[in-house]
Amino acid sequence: MGDLPPPVTLHGVKMVHFKADRVDATGRAERLTYERGSTDFVGYRAELRFPRPDSSAHVDVSAPELRGALNSKHVEGTGGVGLRSSAGLVASTERAHFDGASMTAAGNAPVQLHGPRYRLEASDFAYRFEDEAFTFHDATAWLAEGR
Repeated sequence: MGDLPPPVTLHGVKMVHFKADRVDATGRAERLTYERGSTDFVGYRAELRFPRPDSSAHVDVSAPELRGALNSKHVEGTGGVGLRSSAGLVASTERAHFDGASMTAAGNAPVQLHGPRYRLEASDFAYRFEDEAFTFHDATAWLAEGR
């Protein structure tokens, strides 16, 4: 068996992911290390945007570190993962797992969610990018009064 190809390190990475003929995601990373023999990668200071099809709506995800594999389409975000939707939802957690095949995210670390006129804290979460639907466990919510 021959030697594996050396890893590649890229700086100032910009990416565009297509699904069929439409843009499925865009993003950037300050630095990305890619293992050519396994498709494993680590992205640092990453920001991703997932546009909703046939809409101007989108969801932005950011993390200091993303580790994953292109083959499996699974990614672990750590160091403070943030999610922001164009509808005004802002969520944050220490770590989250992303499944690119099902376009879902989940985490078993505490999560905070701020929306228009409310705030929520929960012990864990699941999220579907397709319809921006959250599921929480052990959640406490606070509603803002007035307009």
